[in-house]
Amino acid sequence: MSEEINDVVDNVKQGSTWLRILLMLGFYVVLYVVGVVVVFVTLAQALFSLFTGSDNQNLRQLGASLSDYVAQILRYVTYNADQRPFPFNPFPAVGAVVEDEPIEKPVPSSRQKTKAATDDKKPARKRKTTAAKKTSGSENKKTSGSENKKPSDS
Repeated sequence: MSEEINDVVDNVKQGSTWLRILLMLGFYVVLYVVGVVVVFVTLAQALFSLFTGSDNQNLRQLGASLSDYVAQILRYVTYNADQRPFPFNPFPAVGAVVEDEPIEKPVPSSRQKTKAATDDKKPARKRKTTAAKKTSGSENKKTSGSENKKPSDS
């Protein structure tokens, strides 16, 4: 039993363990700050989406980097990784943007829907008119061909 107590005392005296615990506390503060930054990035991205109709690529890249950074911190503080996150190692790459799902466009207002519906009808009418011309043109050919045959037969 004294051997077990000696092992515990040795573990408590190890400077690397205390350093890791101290770093973990510091990274908890960093997680809080990054969380606040993510809220601002999210709000800015929402505003860009409202005013421009699409997202901002720079904010998307920043969000991707921040999420990778948070993942690194969480792996470190949960003892799933021994590699220390930034500032002890490089910050995650900025170009790590995943574009697996398109972002939905906002639903147009009733005024825009009316205009869009009108715009949709215009090409459809043209197609029908074109199809009708083709049909009437082919009927004319058939008719003209049959008319040509009838006088020649008689």
